[in-house]
Amino acid sequence: MKTKVILVEDHVIFRTGLKTILDDEPCIEVAGETGKGAESLKMVLSLLPDLVIMDIRLPDLDGIEATRRILDAVPGCKVIMLSMHNEPEIVCAALVAGAQGYLLKDCAADELVEGIFAVRRGETFISRHIAGAVVRNLVTQQVGAQLSVSKLSPRETQILTMLAQGRNNKEIAFDLGISVKTVETHRSQLTRKLNIFSIADLTRYAIRNGLISSE
Repeated sequence: MKTKVILVEDHVIFRTGLKTILDDEPCIEVAGETGKGAESLKMVLSLLPDLVIMDIRLPDLDGIEATRRILDAVPGCKVIMLSMHNEPEIVCAALVAGAQGYLLKDCAADELVEGIFAVRRGETFISRHIAGAVVRNLVTQQVGAQLSVSKLSPRETQILTMLAQGRNNKEIAFDLGISVKTVETHRSQLTRKLNIFSIADLTRYAIRNGLISSE
């Protein structure tokens, strides 16, 4: 059975080259292609591919956010990022979003095909040139997260958990029997300690550190 692939790449010449490479593979079928992140979600919902090859820099919706939306909508789909960016932080952000592979655009055709089949088998596949740096970055993040949690007071941890559960300052103040001003002070302190300021990022942080469930 062929692996059905969708290409998401805004540079037409590069996308055409990718399609030519994959069309030569008897076990791969390019089912669709687009240059826009938002359109890629519609295409996935319509064509139900096995795998999406996704660029990061797209003109409307970046590839990392497009990946999140695709995998939320179609969990069985797999995504490989194919990008010119080799910074470990960007690679890690793509993996956290759910991408199962990350390849650089200057990779050989054989490595691309190898990555596709590896990801189809359920493996994570990262370009050999950046794999070591990515692992070191992930370890550093994990250690940093553990240290950050230890810096929070029990009250700050409690408020972080409630914020991640979707409660606002007034609701937290009522539940804890404290003033809204006190909640705001604790919230300001914990976000400064963690260097995390958006609710979405606080929620992801709380899930990663076991404060709330991802369910």
